[in-house]
Amino acid sequence: MKKVGIIALIFISISSGVRGACYQIDGCDAPEGQNPLEYWSHPVEKCTSCRCELQRVDITTCSEFYYSTKKSTVGQFVEKEEETEVLKEDAESVQCTSTLSFQYDENQELVIPAGLKHVTYFYYDTTTHCCSTSSSYGNIPPGCMEIYEDECTSSIVQEDDPTQPCNGPLFFTG
Repeated sequence: MKKVGIIALIFISISSGVRGACYQIDGCDAPEGQNPLEYWSHPVEKCTSCRCELQRVDITTCSEFYYSTKKSTVGQFVEKEEETEVLKEDAESVQCTSTLSFQYDENQELVIPAGLKHVTYFYYDTTTHCCSTSSSYGNIPPGCMEIYEDECTSSIVQEDDPTQPCNGPLFFTG
């Protein structure tokens, strides 16, 4: 299994109907033929539902002067934004120049920059998010019991009449 960058989380994902302990894995482990952006059952871990996410990771933003030879830009200083995608493997090598430098023409006269350009370098990364779909309860009230409907789902019912739900307070533990 891929390097586990576990950020152990416990949250309830109401929108997907998935409840319980969750974790995150670097990369995307979706089974072949499965849409990785939809929820899918983990092929090894029973009672676990997973989904891949594509995330944009900003590395840095660099500022630099840009120059123009167009007569229409003379005297107009303009700031502009640009974005440049790099490979994840190249992210650590992205560096900004330490200073904003001026340019000189062939007569060694200062050339006035036409503007300032802010370039944001980024890459896309995938992460697999998985959550347990099994239910488990803590502090089952007296007179109640837990019954399993299947290997991943349980209910708390009355001991004397298992067709009736338990009336006491229940605590979901994941």
